[in-house]
Amino acid sequence: MTRNPDRLPSNKQITLPFQWGGSNPGDSKTYYAGAALNALTETDDIFYVLCPVGGIISAAMIHTYATTTAGSAESIVMSLRKNAATDYTLATVGLAAATRDFINYSMSASVAKGDRLALKIVTPAWVTNPVGWVGSGVIVINVY
Repeated sequence: MTRNPDRLPSNKQITLPFQWGGSNPGDSKTYYAGAALNALTETDDIFYVLCPVGGIISAAMIHTYATTTAGSAESIVMSLRKNAATDYTLATVGLAAATRDFINYSMSASVAKGDRLALKIVTPAWVTNPVGWVGSGVIVINVY
């Protein structure tokens, strides 16, 4: 029996990593991140992760940390963007702390092999902006 390396067995899960390096996000901006350890970018469809399988995104867990200044408690909205067009909200977090976690265990977004996935981050008009903001995490895909 020949195994197809492009196809995982059904009823399996995979994780796709996302991350970004030290960024100083501005007020009322939209940023994007993929898997490259770069600063956040305001240009859509530059940094993304290519989805290797078809399936359903079931969860996302993104941990962020402000290394220099935590920033104030206005709400940040983080979404998963598919093919530079469709957004799926992960979480909205309003917290005046260096650590902010964006977690969603009840997602149900379909993806196909080759879809471009990126994190989309919409920042508020902060009283105090975070400085040295870094992030990393994964999304979970239930493979078809």
